[in-house]
Amino acid sequence: MSEKDHQSSMTESALLDALKSVQERIAQTENERSNLEAAITVARQEERLLIQLLELRGIRPSDSKQKTGTIRTPVSGDKQANTKPKHPLVDAVFEELASAGRPVHISDLMRIVRARGISIPGSGSQANLISYLRRERQFVRTSRGMYGLAVWGLDDGPTIQRQKRKRVRFTGDNIKGEQTK
Repeated sequence: MSEKDHQSSMTESALLDALKSVQERIAQTENERSNLEAAITVARQEERLLIQLLELRGIRPSDSKQKTGTIRTPVSGDKQANTKPKHPLVDAVFEELASAGRPVHISDLMRIVRARGISIPGSGSQANLISYLRRERQFVRTSRGMYGLAVWGLDDGPTIQRQKRKRVRFTGDNIKGEQTK
């Protein structure tokens, strides 16, 4: 083996080792980020619930502002301004996604909700759960059947626009709009 070949193989070996090291750091940092995002999500939910509790007791959250200034006064149009209690279904899905730290398939969410004994309004199908999730801006559909939390910075997946079908009405022996002979 010539000197040039030896240097080249050492350089390639060093580069491969450096690449492996960087990939390990990336994986570790992404895992830490996922854990931090889940903790932030849970903390924001706690904040929202505490604000609602304060408002129920007649205390304006802006009056109880901490030194950190993290408590925000809900403004009209803000998601937190909606004091209407959410369905336990929404809270259960939120908690599950926050603990998972990644998008979860709708069938897994259905299994978890049923295991917790939470009823799904309507016929209790996936479509009913999806309709609840799509109403809340805190959830995003990352891809077909996969749902995550908006605070993770995920984009809402593509929506499929269905073509409208023309409705045809049948009345007796003829189709409405056609003339009979």
